[in-house]
Amino acid sequence: MCSRSTREAPGPRGAIRRFAETAYRDAILDAAERLFLRVGFHQTKMADVAEEAGIAVGTVYKHFSSKDEVFASLLDRSRRAALDVVERALAAPDPIERIRGFVEGIFELTEQHGPMIALCVQLGASLEGDLRLRCSEPDPHFDRALARLETAFRDAADSGRIRNDIDPGTLAAALAGAMKGTLLEWVRQHQSYSLASRARPLFDLFMQGARAR
Repeated sequence: MCSRSTREAPGPRGAIRRFAETAYRDAILDAAERLFLRVGFHQTKMADVAEEAGIAVGTVYKHFSSKDEVFASLLDRSRRAALDVVERALAAPDPIERIRGFVEGIFELTEQHGPMIALCVQLGASLEGDLRLRCSEPDPHFDRALARLETAFRDAADSGRIRNDIDPGTLAAALAGAMKGTLLEWVRQHQSYSLASRARPLFDLFMQGARAR
């Protein structure tokens, strides 16, 4: 008789099934993203997504119950990628490099996913229910990232590299606000210039004001 652990151990078939499900899900999301950007969110139907992905429409519904869920999953995927960038940037030993890496990493990633971010901003009030909230709500991981950014400012102040008469939390929130304003202006200008090229000037300008005196 097999032990409990043996019975529950994933076999080759289970691994293949999970791999296939992940591949289908990614293919659906990639196809939907292309269509949302090329045709428009409201104009795209689930059948269109299936055709673009080269799979049956029933397979699309097996993984996503609605177009809104597909869009929400695309947003979640972008946010997870952003979190990975933040985690890597804020793991640097030098606090100033942590802050710089945070700004540059977020701007570079946003530029890569710019069209989807712009679409979310542009759709805005035309979305309904949970999806509208999803587009407007803050990233659930944002508070944690902001706390780590605050720690970087605190470490920089403790080492005498930036001024210590301003609360590190205020500095972190101010930098995040300046970044958000820069991102929104980039969207408003239809991504007509490199967002990544704005990262270092913004960082330098901000750090000039924060420099120890």
